[in-house]
Amino acid sequence: MRRALPLALALAGLAPLAGADPLDCLPWINQATPEGYSLDPDPSRDSASVETLADDVVLWTRDGGPDRGALAALTTCPGGGLSVILFLPGDRLQDSVARMREMTPGPGSEMGSAYLMFNRQASGLAHASGGHSDRLPDEFGACVCAAAGLQ
Repeated sequence: MRRALPLALALAGLAPLAGADPLDCLPWINQATPEGYSLDPDPSRDSASVETLADDVVLWTRDGGPDRGALAALTTCPGGGLSVILFLPGDRLQDSVARMREMTPGPGSEMGSAYLMFNRQASGLAHASGGHSDRLPDEFGACVCAAAGLQ
């Protein structure tokens, strides 16, 4: 069963999440989960992080171990629009993240409109490794931006 974010947070916006644990964003992923992946948070096994790939792009990752699959998500900040989730085999997360880092200009630069091509390339990485990709609601992206301190 997914834990729900408190109603007060939803009504007050995502500002209280600034600097929050990236695992707090997991409930915003309301996707049909491919077989072999779990979206239920398990703090005893899951680790999640956020990383700025460019001044306007944040990478969110969740490694839940080989039996839960790995998740990576990309979003534009501020605002959290244009988010995509990548369902990756657990053993492919680090390699996929390294390849995504190589495709971005890095902090100090913006991707701007190049993000759309990057988004397609990252989705292609997921599919090539036997994973899946899907779009995410803006609320997930806003949570990731808040966790990265880029509201």
